[in-house]
Amino acid sequence: MENQSLTPSEIKSLLDYRVHLSVENVDISEFIIGDYDGYSGWVGELFGQLNWAKWLDYIYKPEHARRLVENPELIEQVNLGEIVTILTFIIRSERFSVGSFAEAIEDGTMLRLLNRLELVANFD
Repeated sequence: MENQSLTPSEIKSLLDYRVHLSVENVDISEFIIGDYDGYSGWVGELFGQLNWAKWLDYIYKPEHARRLVENPELIEQVNLGEIVTILTFIIRSERFSVGSFAEAIEDGTMLRLLNRLELVANFD
């Protein structure tokens, strides 16, 4: 799913979170509310931004997104539409497997996605 409605400003806003994600051994435990009742701070802001309609793929195929997430080398080849699909998968996974979002941050998946996003985004 290629989401043409994302503006350069919206993409750059998401890329700004890399400053937090690029910390070696990023630990977000201080941003987890209760027993994963939600997220606070920059983690909560990032989660909220990704829950915004423009970053969601409403016709995504979870099995395709899961295959991409489970094979980090494939993330180096995805296009903008697939990035949106993977982000949708991660956000929606949180509903069924609490802590999935935290895991995607701590295992480097989110940073890899945002780095790839910068490469495929067309800012011209």
